Amino acid sequence: MNRAMRKALEGSIKKWEKIAEGTGSDKATENCSLCKRFNSGSFYHCQRNDGEKCPVYEATGKKYCINTPYQDWSMSVRKRDKTFGTYGAKATDDETVMCAVLEVEFLKSLRPAKD
Repeated sequence: MNRAMRKALEGSIKKWEKIAEGTGSDKATENCSLCKRFNSGSFYHCQRNDGEKCPVYEATGKKYCINTPYQDWSMSVRKRDKTFGTYGAKATDDETVMCAVLEVEFLKSLRPAKD
């Protein structure tokens, strides 16, 4: 994992740690470092024009964080708030906090193994 990808991954982990702690909110791709790196200015989603892929996409084989705890987060927020999206959502109940914690754990699992 190159330095720029590692920095983006760590930024996304921090986003979800703040959400899990109740101090942050989900602004979708707007405050996701990985999305900013792999979707901004790219013809492809979850992949840069040079072919480098988002580590979430690499791990799941799916775009848009499908098959990750983010899906459960999204469903929980939409059910709780009776909305279509999750923009600005905060973890304010046990279910959404747990989803945020699981997203942190998932993202941390994408860190490269130490030698």
